[in-house]
Amino acid sequence: MSPFLFSLVKDKYQKIKKFFSFSLTQLFSTKLDADQLERLEELLYMQDLGGALVEEILNEIQIFYKKHPNSTQEDFIVWMKKFMLSLFHLKLEPLPRQYPKGALVLVVGVNGSGKTTTIGRLANYYKNDGKKVLVAPGDTYRAAAKEQLSIWAQRAGVSMVESPSKDPSGVIYEALQKGKNENFDLIIADTAGRLDARVELMRELEKVIRTAKKLEPLAPHEVLYILDATLGQNGLDQLKAFIQVCPVSGICLTKMDGTAKGGVALRVQKELKIPILWIGLGEGLDDLQPFDANHFVESLF
Repeated sequence: MSPFLFSLVKDKYQKIKKFFSFSLTQLFSTKLDADQLERLEELLYMQDLGGALVEEILNEIQIFYKKHPNSTQEDFIVWMKKFMLSLFHLKLEPLPRQYPKGALVLVVGVNGSGKTTTIGRLANYYKNDGKKVLVAPGDTYRAAAKEQLSIWAQRAGVSMVESPSKDPSGVIYEALQKGKNENFDLIIADTAGRLDARVELMRELEKVIRTAKKLEPLAPHEVLYILDATLGQNGLDQLKAFIQVCPVSGICLTKMDGTAKGGVALRVQKELKIPILWIGLGEGLDDLQPFDANHFVESLF
């Protein structure tokens, strides 16, 4: 990446609201005693880190303090950053991922998380990378979902499959056929927004995947879950429900430029070990970026 593009990406991460810097500086201004640990515990819970991860941080920082009793404020903050970065060790390949020609990316998540918007931005990203992109309106349940996706496809300058089918599986099957026949590089498919309480919609998602495999045995090549970072524990619970019915292989973290606290990203890495592939950092067409753990952690402080 050129220095100019690198600086643009780094600047976008500055949109993430900082939650640690001032509080931690105050916290580590004295010795790390029981009162300080209690305040640290409260701060970490406020950032949606959850019980298991908070307990691990508290245990590990006490071990660090015993080994380095003369640590400064900066030493503690450097340790905290390194600990958080260590949670992202599962990212074994450079982002964005490379897919075979005609690959299917199935985009899933609950209504309101930013699925359709993310599809438009993904399509724009890959089109600018020289890919021929097709989007598929597989959300046939929500009113105006197809029209909304069509608007994003036009903005991104990519094609959308025009299927009369009201069956999500049929729409995505037609998209795969069109992708093969017209030599598309990538097919990005929308799906209905689901909650774990809507059993019939979750089962429909299983059907979509089975149908896609009839035409392309390796499909979907990615099941991208759109995780609303503002939801905290609720967002994590919803993701866990999806994992029960479809092979979520990557996450796009959305709404990180607002009031999101960022802790849910760390919890996903710790508890579910699903890599974060993309992050939404604004409202514009180009405000979707490949996830960078270093920039993300730095942005929290």
